[in-house]
Amino acid sequence: MKTSNRLARLMLLLGLAAAATAHGFTLVSDEEFRQESAFAATTRSYASKAIEPPGAPRIEVISPEVSGVVKPPVRIQVKFVAEQDSEINPATFKVYYGMFRLDLTERILKQASVTKAGMQLDNADVPAGNHRLFLQIKDGLQRQTEKEIRIKVE
Repeated sequence: MKTSNRLARLMLLLGLAAAATAHGFTLVSDEEFRQESAFAATTRSYASKAIEPPGAPRIEVISPEVSGVVKPPVRIQVKFVAEQDSEINPATFKVYYGMFRLDLTERILKQASVTKAGMQLDNADVPAGNHRLFLQIKDGLQRQTEKEIRIKVE
C-alpha cells in the first residue's frame, strides 16, 4: 500500500512539474523586473538612438504588436534583413533587458530559434508591466544594428 501511495505522489509531482513548464520559460524573473522598475522610476527614460553604419542590417518586429497589450506567455518574432552586399550572422545575436542592459542572450538561445532570416521565441513568461528589450545583430561585414522593443504585459 505504501508503494502505491509513493507512486501516486510521484505521479502527482511529475504532473505538477509538467504543468508548470507547459506555459513556457521565464524570460524575465519577478526580481529582475522589480529591480528594473525601481531603477526606471528614479531615472529618466530614454529612447535607443544608436547611429548605425551605412548598410547595417535591419530588425523588423513581427510579434508582439507594439501598439497593444499582450498576455503571457509572450511570443517574440523578428525578421532580419541584410543588405545585398552581406548576410546576417546569427551567431552575433544578442538580447538585453531594460536600462540595466541585463544580458538575456544565453537564456533566450536555449529556447529560441535564431537563423539568418530572424528569431522566434514562444511561450516566454514575463511579469505584468512594461518591458524593454534591446535586440542586436551583425552582418558578415560586422555592421551592427539594434532594435528596441517595448512590451506591455497584462
